[in-house]
Amino acid sequence: LSYLDSLLDGGRLGPDGALSLWRSDGALVLRNRVSGGHEDPQGRTISPTYLAQVLNNHHGTFDAALPPGTPVRRHTFVHVADAPLIVSASIPVSEIYSRWSHRALAMVLVTSLAVSAIVALTVLFRRELLRRAEAEAQLNELARADGLTGIANRRRFDERLGQEWRRSYRSSGRMALLMIDVDHFKAFNDTHGHWSGDDLLIRIAATLSQTVHRPGDLIARYGGEEFAAILPDTDREGALRIAERILDAVRALRFEDSAGQVLPVTVSIGACALSPSPGQQVADIVRLADAALYEAKDRGRNCIIMAPDMPRVLRPVAEAS
Repeated sequence: LSYLDSLLDGGRLGPDGALSLWRSDGALVLRNRVSGGHEDPQGRTISPTYLAQVLNNHHGTFDAALPPGTPVRRHTFVHVADAPLIVSASIPVSEIYSRWSHRALAMVLVTSLAVSAIVALTVLFRRELLRRAEAEAQLNELARADGLTGIANRRRFDERLGQEWRRSYRSSGRMALLMIDVDHFKAFNDTHGHWSGDDLLIRIAATLSQTVHRPGDLIARYGGEEFAAILPDTDREGALRIAERILDAVRALRFEDSAGQVLPVTVSIGACALSPSPGQQVADIVRLADAALYEAKDRGRNCIIMAPDMPRVLRPVAEAS
């Protein structure tokens, strides 16, 4: 019995756990706790409820309040082989779940911290992606803007012209292109200096943007002192009206030199309006408008020349502006 007593004392069931050895008739042999939870408070025998459980099964586990009115305990028992003995262990259910609750709480806290960290990192990562996308959009916009005048540059002009050409071809619509050249600009630069020349280009670009302001229109710096206007859904008459407004707006500019003298400013405009058809290319409308522009410069500048409809007619034909 001393050996069994030391064996029972070695059981680690917590402060409220009970480990007992019973005879098959229900009499207590040994126990390591005074309050085992399943002992009859009037004696040292197994209660009838517990005894019924252990006699009908070789081993098992069940929850019960023994004796009644005490906390519910989880009871586990097993019959010793070839001996009229029963080993039983019990522990309060609340203690079992208390240990589990502590572990679960720790896991919840760790998981919550991990999830919070992931959410925070996700928010930061998303913010960085948005900043990067915004920066890329700004860089992309800058790459398509003229550094001096701030309007669309040649790259943006080529992209937009191709888009409008394909759209007009699919819809069988008309589109127009104006090529605009500042008259006598080289002489202006030589006389008044490059700073004044740059200022003049900026003023003209702003005037063109204010004059051609439909949502689908595009004003671009084509190169040097030459500008271009893409006019979607515009026929010959509409292109001429817009070109006349540009001509009048530039003439109305009051550009003063360093001495305060107002300098005359004019432009020459070559216009072309057509409906893209099979066999034509986007370069055709540029070539026709450019040919009309050179015709306008040959006619004395400060005027508008409208190119013919068909791209195969490469020789510019002057029409009344």
